[in-house]
Amino acid sequence: MQDNEMLVAGNLVADPQLRIVASGAPVCSFRIGVTPRRRDKDSGQWVDGTSMFLSVSAWRGLAENVHASLRKGDRVVVHGRMRQRTFTTQAGEERMVSEIDADFVGPDLNRHTAVLAKPDRRVPTVPASGTSTAEASATQAA
Repeated sequence: MQDNEMLVAGNLVADPQLRIVASGAPVCSFRIGVTPRRRDKDSGQWVDGTSMFLSVSAWRGLAENVHASLRKGDRVVVHGRMRQRTFTTQAGEERMVSEIDADFVGPDLNRHTAVLAKPDRRVPTVPASGTSTAEASATQAA
């Protein structure tokens, strides 16, 4: 079976959103913006291409780590599989969306530095409604 794997680098256009699906698995959704750049050989100037925005889903431990680590504006590298799904809008229209089901997500170390830390899986990282992850962890630890 042929999988449609891809590697994309881009900037987060909003903070990642974490939710729990019916099965109990955490999923983190986020969007990245990608704008290709090239050097115009005649003028010697950098020229921006057409921007593209991609939706990404990360599951389970990856979802929790993405939510705890990344914020709007961060430059990331995403490796995963392109998926298409269809849905019906409230108006009854059929729509199709393409999104990346992430296998790996990391900061672009050309633009960021990173301090690696293994998460403590004994403390849930999914915050209660209205509390931050840090507040939820501090409450559980007390």
